[in-house]
Amino acid sequence: RSVGVLTALFVPFVFVFELLGVAVLFILPVSLSIPAILVVVAVVEEIAKSIHLYAGFESDRFDRSARTALRLGTVSGLGFFIAEKFTVVAQAVGLPGLELGRAALRPAGVTPSTGLLLLLGPLVLHTVTTGISALGARRNLRQYLVALLVAVGVHVAYNFGVVQLYG
Repeated sequence: RSVGVLTALFVPFVFVFELLGVAVLFILPVSLSIPAILVVVAVVEEIAKSIHLYAGFESDRFDRSARTALRLGTVSGLGFFIAEKFTVVAQAVGLPGLELGRAALRPAGVTPSTGLLLLLGPLVLHTVTTGISALGARRNLRQYLVALLVAVGVHVAYNFGVVQLYG
C-alpha cells in the first residue's frame, strides 16, 4: 500500500516536470514539439512510477520474486492512475466553462464509450509499464534501466496511438 501512496505523492512533481518539458519544447515547430513532449511525458511518468521500486529492491525491502515485482508494479501503476485522475477535480472549479478547459477535459469526437476506453486505457498502461520496470528493478541497475527503456517505449507507443486516434 505504501508503494501506491508514494507513487501518488509523486504526481504533482510529475506534472511540474511535464510542464517544464512543454515550456522548453514550446519553441520547436509543432511537428517536432508534439512527438517530443509525448516522449518526455512517458520518460517522466515511467521514472516516477518505478524509481522507488528499484530503491526498495536494492535496499532489500522487497522479495525479489517476479510475483512481488508484478504486484508492486500493479500497486504503483494504480496509485499513479488514481492520483492522475484526481486532476478531474478541475471540473469543480469551472474549468469546463472556459474553451481551453473544454478542449482539455473533453476532446472533440470522444463518445461515452471511447471516453470509458480513454479512462481505463491509462490504468492498463500504467500497471503494465510499471510491472515491466519492476521486473527489471528486482534484478539490478542495468536490468532496471533496460526494463525502464522498454516501459518508456510501450508508453510512447500508447501516447502516439491515442494522439493518432483522437488527435
